[in-house]
Amino acid sequence: MLKIGESGEACKKGSKKLLGKCFWRIFLQNRTISVNSAGTYINMQDAYVVEKGDKVGTWSEIGYTGPGSVWSGHSKSAIFQYNEGSDTDGKWTVQTLQKLNDCGKQTNAWKLGAKLDANNSTTGQSNVLYKADGVSACYDLTPSFKQLTSGRNY
Repeated sequence: MLKIGESGEACKKGSKKLLGKCFWRIFLQNRTISVNSAGTYINMQDAYVVEKGDKVGTWSEIGYTGPGSVWSGHSKSAIFQYNEGSDTDGKWTVQTLQKLNDCGKQTNAWKLGAKLDANNSTTGQSNVLYKADGVSACYDLTPSFKQLTSGRNY
């Protein structure tokens, strides 16, 4: 088994013996980025709604940018492309750029819907309801993603 410090150097040197381990090391880093990126989006969206209170914001309005190379409403890493969706059920979507086990190249491998719940009787404030969805073959790679769903009547 590789030690973490050694695996990075071995991957940089392009060791054929370690190629599979290098891919999985990179994949696991990107998988974590994917789930963390959704959490960042939720935190920024929640802050925007507390401030504005009247609508769910666009990526630009809330100040969100996904990981990797960024351009208008999109960002791209080595394995994933993050996209701003236009419909309520897919405000934040992730596209896989490579086949990952049973999760093939998918347009909406993971998606996060967001809509305003203006009738929150508990607090009297507006808040955002989230719905995590996507392709079932990809859920095994990020088992905690569906836990991002919130709200009683999404």
